Amino acid sequence: MLTIKNATIITPFKTLINATLVIEKKYIIFVGKKKTPKTTISENKIINAKGLYVCPGFIDVHTQGIGNYDVWDNSINSLINMSKLYAKHGVTGFLATTDYKQDTIEFLNKNIELPGAKMLGIHIEGPFISKDFKGAIPVQTIKKPDYKILNNILTYKKIKMITVAPELNGINKIIKILNKRKIIVSLGHTNSNYEQALESIKNGATHCTHIFNAMRPFDKRDIGVTGACLSSDNVSVQVIPDGIHLHPSVLKFIYRIKPLDKIVIITDSIRAASMPDGVYKGNFVKYRGKVYLKNTNTLAGSCLTMENAVKNMFKFSGANLNEVISMATINPAKVIGIDNKLGSLQTGKIADITIIDKNFNVKMTIVNGRIVKNILN
Repeated sequence: MLTIKNATIITPFKTLINATLVIEKKYIIFVGKKKTPKTTISENKIINAKGLYVCPGFIDVHTQGIGNYDVWDNSINSLINMSKLYAKHGVTGFLATTDYKQDTIEFLNKNIELPGAKMLGIHIEGPFISKDFKGAIPVQTIKKPDYKILNNILTYKKIKMITVAPELNGINKIIKILNKRKIIVSLGHTNSNYEQALESIKNGATHCTHIFNAMRPFDKRDIGVTGACLSSDNVSVQVIPDGIHLHPSVLKFIYRIKPLDKIVIITDSIRAASMPDGVYKGNFVKYRGKVYLKNTNTLAGSCLTMENAVKNMFKFSGANLNEVISMATINPAKVIGIDNKLGSLQTGKIADITIIDKNFNVKMTIVNGRIVKNILN
């Protein structure tokens, strides 16, 4: 049992000052300012969170790696270390993101116990995307819409999200099938125009992969997939707030134009995150905080960590603290359909919690009611 006292609790729907949160086993049994409830467990660890913010655990629905570990390693050791490092940066749950690599998808589909952040599922960028806007995705993994490939994808139970390009012939029939199977369809890596994107949204696409990046540029006469996703209130959008993929003013623009609950902070991090400049496996080069495909000027994911993503979004967008925390917690939980269990600090929900200071430094991370990262005395 854990009791967190003297905290500023960001639920994130409201802020509770000098409040208490109680965890029994893996669940939150009390949040508020009243007397701490009775519990069936005698042993009680008290955490004094005075001067700190207690938030729902951060959820990253788009990340490939961190700390020189990556999903492409197809390694249990790599996944374990990624889990620990994600937790260090306040992440309690993530979608392991990969392109259409059969061996990697098979590996990620296994049941693997992780010591830190939980893998909540798989996000595949592809295979039905545009070669013209592939970014760092290997061209050999990109395919035309094909039912044999689709049926193979549907055999993997942990796939939660797939990124597709709306302009491809036959893609809308595939979107309908994915929608029926409750797999989130995200629009991205695409040369789609506005009308094509709207048609895919009509057929069940509800999300947008790193908006503005790896897609047809927004133009006053053809606002493309970007404009379609920004102007469709039922479509949520991913943002990479590293100040590199999106100019800070674009983050402010998105915050002002999109409904709050449709903005999702991601890192799109790769193995070079939390690492020094240099050349990394996968033909990636990190230089001055940016990651490129070797010998190109193509950005290859990011070096962003989640607490810095939240910090930057707060700094750049004009959103208040509760709103920014929502973008990293309840909003991604809603996108992948787990908001009944995770994403907010409410009685009965699983105790995935991140404690930060006023500078967004992570002081403690709790997953399933268990402390997995702690620098508090």
